Formats: sequence, structure tokens, C-alpha cells
Amino acid sequence: MAPFVIMSMKISGAEQLKAFGSALHFLRSVGKELRIETDPGSLILRALNDARSVYASVEFMSGFFDVGSFRLNGEAQSQANSNSYSGTANEENTQSRSFACCLPVKYLCGLTKNFRNTLSLALRAETSREDGCELVVEMLSANNIKRTHRFKYSDTEVISAVYDDEGASSLRCMYKVRRLILMITIIYF
Repeated sequence: MAPFVIMSMKISGAEQLKAFGSALHFLRSVGKELRIETDPGSLILRALNDARSVYASVEFMSGFFDVGSFRLNGEAQSQANSNSYSGTANEENTQSRSFACCLPVKYLCGLTKNFRNTLSLALRAETSREDGCELVVEMLSANNIKRTHRFKYSDTEVISAVYDDEGASSLRCMYKVRRLILMITIIYF
């Protein structure tokens, strides 16, 4: 039985590959696990450290990828039942159009060493009854050699940072004072 393709995208060009690789290495410095989330308009890479004190997120809009290569198949995800999420009808509709998975960031960072010789990178999330859920990374080199890597991933919840106004009042005050000092310094010197 053929696997269901949940999401797919393709990155071509040295600048895009370099930006993608830099984002992966930045997120590796934050945490060990990489959360990959997609919605109809973007790919979001997130990392959270073990102590849950540092959070980073990098978002790539669909225009970053090759034209027509950014696809999100909500039907395949609902058929595979890969995301165990329960909520209201509106939340379920939004969730069926999105995808989220988690895997160690070192797997993908290891692939970035070969980006110098890579023409394009294709990411695809597949699920099947035999193999389970896999993130498939295909790299096409300048010599037309195609390398395929398959990584098992686990489902994850969508995470986001929460800002606390009450706990940050002193920080806001320090920011205003430093900004004022900087403005005065620029004006008089």
C-alpha cells in the first residue's frame, strides 16, 4: 500500500539552502528536539530547551519554497489519524489543515554539511500502516545523485510562547531607561 503524503515542500538555490541550514543550527543551540509545524501558508520550526526556559521559533512562508511545491494534505492526515487532538469543531477544522511532528534536531543538522553540493532539498511527511510516520528528506546533488533519508517522528502538540505582563513590568522599565540613555548618547555625541 502506498504511503499517504501529509505535507511536501522543495527548497532550491544556494541562498535558500543556506538560510534553512542556518535556522536548523540556530535551533540546535536552543534545544535537542525540533518541532516541525505547517499550516497552509508557512513552515514553522520550533525548539524548546529541557528546562523550558528558552524558546525559539523560525517561520518560513510558502514563498520561500519553490513555486507550487508547498503542499499540505489534510485528508491524508485525517485518514492516517496521526494527530490525536480533540477540541471544538473549529479547532478540529484548523488542526486538520495543519501538521506537527517532533524529532531530534541533530538528525537534520547532520544533513546540512552537504548543502554545498546540493541543488535542491525536498521535505515530505509520509504515513503508512507498515512503516508508520516518517519524515523523508531527498537531496539532489550537482552530479544528479539523489540521496534519500527517512526519519521516524513522533506527534507533538503545537507550542507557543506566552508573555506575562505582570512579571515583565521591571523589564519594560529597564528597556525604556536604556532606550532613553541611548537616545541621549546619540544626540549629544
